[in-house]
Order: sequence, then C-alpha cells, then structure tokens
Amino acid sequence: MDPTNEVMTHLTTGAVVVYTIEWLKRWPAFRWLTADSGMVNRVVSAVAAAMIAFGISVTGDAASGWSIGIPPVATLAASGWEFIKQFMVQQVLYQGVVEPRQIRLTMSQVKAIDASGSAESN
Repeated sequence: MDPTNEVMTHLTTGAVVVYTIEWLKRWPAFRWLTADSGMVNRVVSAVAAAMIAFGISVTGDAASGWSIGIPPVATLAASGWEFIKQFMVQQVLYQGVVEPRQIRLTMSQVKAIDASGSAESN
C-alpha cells in the first residue's frame, strides 16, 4: 500500500472512532462511557482499533440476526502492527484534538467564575 494512502486511512478511521466514542458518551444508553472513565474509554478505543486492524466485521440486523466475521489466525497474527498503529493514531487524535477542547472549555468556565466573583455555572 502507498504510504500516503496508509496514513490517510489510519487518520480517517482514527477520527471516526474518536468522534464516535465522543458521541456515545452523550447517548443515555452508554452512561458507563463518560469523560471521567479513562480506562473504559481506552478499552473501547482498543477494541475498535483491533476490529479495524484485524479486519473483524459485524453484519446483520435485529430481524435476521448478527454475524461476526473473523479472519484466519495467520491474518490476525500479521495484523498486530496494524493494531498498534491504529490505536496510537486514535490516542493521538483524542489527546491532540478532543482533550484540549475539553480543557479550554473548563478554563473558560474558570475565567468566567473569576470575572463574576461567584461559582455559578454558565
């Protein structure tokens, strides 16, 4: 695979996973996935990275049932490096894009509290 194409693939899938996890954090059905559940978030991210890197797929629907496609063991063994690359891209995107945004929002709230002299929430 062309290295440029590989980088774009990892960046794209990494961004999709990071923003999907952020979306799930706001969905009531995923109350166990929050901004404060760092280890759980990393496990969910690692599972997503493994599914992407190892080529594991889930297909189906509620009416006909679900199927999980898992490649042969040789393919899984050879995909270890792909897993590491995918997981690291997801972590870099989260720590470089999402986390700073959360910190900025918190800092803006602190500045608002300092300016108003009270601890009321905006």
